[in-house]
Order: sequence, then C-alpha cells, then structure tokens
Amino acid sequence: MQEELEKLEQELKRIKNLGYIKGVKNGKGGELATFFKNLNDSSLCCKIDLKLKRDFTNNYITIFSVNPEYKGKSDVVRLKDKYGYFENNGKRRRVLKASVQANYSTLVSNRFLFKLKVDYEQEKVFLAIYDRNFQLLECKVGWAFSLLREIYAKKCKYLVLIKSWEQTIKKVKHYKYYDYYVWHLKSFEEFLKLIEDGTIRVTFKIDVYRKGPKEGEIFDRCVSFEIQELELERLYSK
Repeated sequence: MQEELEKLEQELKRIKNLGYIKGVKNGKGGELATFFKNLNDSSLCCKIDLKLKRDFTNNYITIFSVNPEYKGKSDVVRLKDKYGYFENNGKRRRVLKASVQANYSTLVSNRFLFKLKVDYEQEKVFLAIYDRNFQLLECKVGWAFSLLREIYAKKCKYLVLIKSWEQTIKKVKHYKYYDYYVWHLKSFEEFLKLIEDGTIRVTFKIDVYRKGPKEGEIFDRCVSFEIQELELERLYSK
C-alpha cells in the first residue's frame, strides 16, 4: 500500500502543477471526470478511497452507502410510501429525502420525526420514527452491526481528500486540484461512537426517475453514511 500511496502522491503533484485544467464534461461530475481523465494510472485508486472536495463548500463527505433493512431485506420502498412526501412539481411523485442523526430529531414530510438509535444490546443502528407529539410509531428498520462491520472492513483503509477550485473560462468550467490530505481509517467501534453522538449522519435519497422509459419509477440512490470534513480526524488518523 505504501508504494501505491507514493505513486499517487507523485501523480497528485503533477496534476497540481498543471494549474487550471479544462473540464471534460459539463454539469454534475465534471470535476471528478476531469481529474480521472488527467490521472495517468487510475489503478492507483483501487485500494484508496479518493474523494474530491471543492473549496469553500460545507458539504458532507460520504463514507459509504447501504440501505436500511428489516428482516434481512431493504425497506426503503415502504419507508418512501409510508413516510415520504409529494414534490411540488404538479406530478405528485412521492420521494423521501432527509438527513438523520442520533443527537436530534429530523422533521420529515412535516408530519414525522426521524432519529437514529445505536442499540449495543441488539447490535443494530435503528431508525426510530415518531409523530409530531413524539409518540413512537416504529423502531424496527435499521442496519445490523454485522452488516456495517462487513462493509467497513472492505472499505479502503486510506482516504485521499483532494481539494479543488473551479473557474469558468470562456464559458467552460476549469478545475485546479491544488492540495490533498491522506487519512487512515480508525476502528469500527469509533465509527459507531460517531453515529451515536451525531457526528456521522445518514441521508436518504429515495427519488423517482424524471424522464425516459422509467419515468415515475423509484430511483434508489441508496442511503449514505456521511461526515463533515472538519470532523474527519475523529474517524481517520491524518
């Protein structure tokens, strides 16, 4: 792994010295696509979790994504149908988009309160759902420790966070990859603690297809476990 990190560092220094690079595509994903287009050896990223973050943004960073389960099966469709809300676009499409933490309740659909609960006895992170009077409606869906531990163990042990700037030149996006940081993942137990204290959140992105042959069908972008850049040193060693 040390060899891969050293080679990647050489590549990052080379790309950094290129200055602003013309984007290879417009819209979402252009920053990432441009970076990989200029990376001479993309295989270097196979064992390293590589993420890009534009400067002056406060976005959360995705650690990994996995849907909550009930009795061993994904339960996001039922959650969307029962607790989701209709978009204000006239097409009455029900979606479920919300970020949920363990240290406070998130209002969803203006009717329900979502909150995470780390249960060490049952070895599961539950999604607790209440009404607006804080009466518990259900607490059965969630993520078993065994499932999370398995994903966590397979996850790349190193995170390379690349910082970038964006500039529009002659109506075309250009990107400068000006700095990077290398982090080493801490224990699974630390991961659970950070969920428990609200540092790590989960974000539901249960959407529908907007056009094409699947228009109106569920678009499951999976539920992501996320952390802010300022909190990375609680999950990783720098």
